[in-house]
Amino acid sequence: MKIIRHNNAKDFYTKVKKHLIKYEALNNLPIGIILSAFEKSFYDDQIFAYIENNSKIEIILIKTIDRLVLYSENPPTEQSCSILSDFLIDEDFLISGVIGPSSVIKPFNKIWQRKKNCSIKLTMNQGIYKLQKLNHIEISEGNLRLAEKNDINTISKWIIDFSEEALEKITHKKAYELAENSIDNKRLFLWEYKNNPVSMAKKTRPTENGYAINLVYTPKKFRNQGFASSCVSKLSEKILNEGYKFTSLYTDMSNKTSNGIYKKIGYKYIGDSVVFDFIYK
Repeated sequence: MKIIRHNNAKDFYTKVKKHLIKYEALNNLPIGIILSAFEKSFYDDQIFAYIENNSKIEIILIKTIDRLVLYSENPPTEQSCSILSDFLIDEDFLISGVIGPSSVIKPFNKIWQRKKNCSIKLTMNQGIYKLQKLNHIEISEGNLRLAEKNDINTISKWIIDFSEEALEKITHKKAYELAENSIDNKRLFLWEYKNNPVSMAKKTRPTENGYAINLVYTPKKFRNQGFASSCVSKLSEKILNEGYKFTSLYTDMSNKTSNGIYKKIGYKYIGDSVVFDFIYK
């Protein structure tokens, strides 16, 4: 059993593609991260690697700037989690947390906690949803449109508010940069009512056959009027009409309102993704 690390995203994807693409919507996060690295250089501390045992891949790992994204089709063994942990410790990589299916993350956390003598905090229990066919829902008055440069201040404020509600605060600078980048890439959409933006959603992480949707947010004063449902429904419809086979999104499983909205639109639960933070002593 050994760890194989790649310095080229395309070569890495060639090796792990058949494992990830089998459940493409479920694995939209790792696939999206890999594909986005095709056109840019790696960060200095970014990792694209996998654990191989008798020529079979057991765990796929991607280290972003500070978090670890893990995937394994089957629950990993204690040995593979131990090898992964030792590799990360030997390389002295800073790992602030981990993301992935609970069946993979929990066995890893057990080993990591013991080796690093750290505390582990569940930050979010997420559900992954997939849509292939829209349900008919009542659409609110208004229309979907691309966000434009003159929307950047509004969107920056909404991103900050969204992050606070998601318990992951973001700086004003980072919010502005995210808004600017999303607008420039023509990925961010607004639901406009009476010439005013009232809700937003972003298409992100394109994979071979689909897009994920995130940054779904409606300010409190505009809620309970169907704007978020309309925004997500029409954006999902737009993506499908562009020839993609599915859209996917993550939800906070504790938020019954948002989960209910997505199910009503036609999204179906396909799996979980847990987010844990590590607290070092």
